[in-house]
Amino acid sequence: MFTKILFPTDFSETSWKAMDYIKQLKQNGLNEVVVLHVSDGYTLGKIEPFILSDRFQQIKSKIYRETREVLQAMERELKAGGVNVKVVTRSGHPIQEILKLEEEEDVSGVVMGSHDASWMENLFGGSVAEAVVHKSKRPVLVVKH
Repeated sequence: MFTKILFPTDFSETSWKAMDYIKQLKQNGLNEVVVLHVSDGYTLGKIEPFILSDRFQQIKSKIYRETREVLQAMERELKAGGVNVKVVTRSGHPIQEILKLEEEEDVSGVVMGSHDASWMENLFGGSVAEAVVHKSKRPVLVVKH
């Protein structure tokens, strides 16, 4: 059923919890996991004018370094569970990038964590997981906290 899944992650606690479900899918034929992290370049772009150029580059470098380290840890853990892993990083709008990669990789499903949307998220359209559930052409397993 799920032979190749897309695992979008924001490194939240529920993302790590979703990995436990992914590891269980190995017993049911899972062969490959495409791990996706989308950095929201929009947010960084908005704060850039307010930070000195050198300091902004330091912050950006630290974010990219820490992102790479966490993705490598996730990759190691999934590989230890016996699945092939492909790590993809993108910059842009998370929902659009998830849906785009879902098609590009021709995955059989999506597994992702979700946390309760704040009142602010509800006001501006809900959570990323909620949007993916509604717009995805593939089955989506959402792991809640």
